[in-house]
Amino acid sequence: MMTISYASRSLDNGQSHHQINRDHWIEQLLQVSGCDLSGAAKVVAVSIALNVDETGRTNLPAETIADLCGMDARAFRRRVHKLVAAGWIGVNRSGGRNPSSYWLMTPTSDMGGYAHV
Repeated sequence: MMTISYASRSLDNGQSHHQINRDHWIEQLLQVSGCDLSGAAKVVAVSIALNVDETGRTNLPAETIADLCGMDARAFRRRVHKLVAAGWIGVNRSGGRNPSSYWLMTPTSDMGGYAHV
């Protein structure tokens, strides 16, 4: 099992995370109903989770993660938008040549997501 350690910081949605257990996070994600989160969105989320480093982030380009998921970059970005809206991942979109960074989050019911996992 991989535990991702974060420095104590506040995420964009006001949550503060110290650790997220990646394997537990994936298990919780996969239990979400298909009508709430599509299979393609789950594939994107798991691909991001499997590529986070010790800081809890991945800076792989969207095109690279999209290839891992078997979809084009536009479809990948649509799934990322859904995952961000549901509170499963965070994203810092970079401009220019720098790739965006993605990190795992724990959805909360006030975000339209799910109770604490």
